[in-house]
Amino acid sequence: ALALFPGRTEEILRLSLRDPDFRGLCEDLEVAQASFTRLALLPGPRERPEVTEYRTIIAELEDEIRAYVGSKLS
Repeated sequence: ALALFPGRTEEILRLSLRDPDFRGLCEDLEVAQASFTRLALLPGPRERPEVTEYRTIIAELEDEIRAYVGSKLS
């Protein structure tokens, strides 16, 4: 989530410490990004269906985090 809000590091860190729902979203994003990276590095076709699925999941989580931060820190 910090990469999504580079100018708001302290606010994001505080929110993650006090809000378990936000922390869960961040953890889900971290897992999805790690899975995407592992899949993208596998030998074989570059555009596996799973890679496309993880791109979608990551984009959806990023949108959800942006909305959540907007509702909590605006």
